[in-house]
Amino acid sequence: MLEPEVPLEDPCPCGSGRRYKNCCWRRLKREHAAFRAALDKAREDLFDLMWKEREDDFFDLVDFVLEPLRMRQGPELADDILGEVDEIILPAIADMLISDDRGKDGRSFVDEYLARRGDGLRPEAVEFLESWRDANVSLFEVREVVSHSHVVLKDLLSNRLHRVADVRLSETLSAWDTLFARIVSARGHDFFSSTLLPFSRQMLEVMRRSLEKYRSEYGNRSLSWKRLLKRDWWLIPEIWLELAEQAIAGPGPEMVNSDGDPVESVAVTYHLQEGTGMMAAALLEKIPEVSREPGGEMVWLEEREEGSLENVLVASITHPDESTLVVHTNSRNREERVGAVIEEWLGSMIDDVDVEYRPYNPEDMAPSSGMDPEDLSPEELAELQGEVLRKVYGRWPDQHLPALDGMTPREAVEDPAMRRKVISLLKDMESGHQADGSRPDLGWLWKELGLKRP
Repeated sequence: MLEPEVPLEDPCPCGSGRRYKNCCWRRLKREHAAFRAALDKAREDLFDLMWKEREDDFFDLVDFVLEPLRMRQGPELADDILGEVDEIILPAIADMLISDDRGKDGRSFVDEYLARRGDGLRPEAVEFLESWRDANVSLFEVREVVSHSHVVLKDLLSNRLHRVADVRLSETLSAWDTLFARIVSARGHDFFSSTLLPFSRQMLEVMRRSLEKYRSEYGNRSLSWKRLLKRDWWLIPEIWLELAEQAIAGPGPEMVNSDGDPVESVAVTYHLQEGTGMMAAALLEKIPEVSREPGGEMVWLEEREEGSLENVLVASITHPDESTLVVHTNSRNREERVGAVIEEWLGSMIDDVDVEYRPYNPEDMAPSSGMDPEDLSPEELAELQGEVLRKVYGRWPDQHLPALDGMTPREAVEDPAMRRKVISLLKDMESGHQADGSRPDLGWLWKELGLKRP
């Protein structure tokens, strides 16, 4: 999306005396629309010609990229995995055939297309195609998303920042997402080509190690990433498919809580005898581990021995004054431990118990406000989500974490090497929430630790 160079209501810089939006801004919008149309037309014609003349080469290339997967999993399972991801990987392979694959004469398909039809193209379309031909696929992290406009990405191999105009992807990508992509430039603007291979940020370090290992074994340490990945372009879809294989054909990495228990959201509903809600709430407050938060909510906190973790949020308790008592925790072991104490204290007040298990969602650990999100404005919903996240992560800066060699995040940020690990954990936390479509603001947590959000 084209953005105005000056405020639309200001006088136009050309000196016409009219407002910018009624003068040169209209001309620039028309020019930009023609510019984008020329790029889209060149891209469409290039792909059409590729399918006409090199369809067999494309399917040979697909077989080549799939061969390691077929050797590991067998033809049938490999085809099943491809069926799960074909809408992502096949356009990327077509993109690579067009841009990266070289004939015996060293020319790409883009070169062939420009030799035949370049004279009939607008200069910006030629610039776009030449950039596409020369650009390599690289590893990116999303740094900023401006909805309906653009995304800002950092190339993790060259450390360059790119502001990519793409309205559709600004609605689907979130900060800290990780992906392979090819960025193409024309007339000072950056665009995505057809290669866009996203993957879980939890696999980022695995991906880095795979690339570094290949560079050490088959490349040359003095060879730039750009030259290496342009030369051995098939490496990217092969590594990406290996990740897809792990995600589809095998279990993902297990997530555990601070007790070492497998993490899942557990909700236990205690149905109380009529008229006993107030008494149950009063008894709950007598349990040593139970305390009321400033807002009146009840939480179950535990101290850890040897100072490894203190005041851990083990469970939250909702509706204690009503006919039901709901306990949220993040593992079955914690649910059993908390449940045994609650049943001991409340005893015959409990008529029945329902237990629900589902994939982990940190917000389940925070007491419900009783509000329906559909009744809230976007601003009110964002404020409520912020309150929930403060409850979930409020004590995090002072928890001793195994991922930080037992240090707290507040201690770790004082050490330059450990500070990078804290930043990585913060990115993982934000990215984990964004997976369900929400975009929480954890800026307060970065500020609490004295970190500048990248």
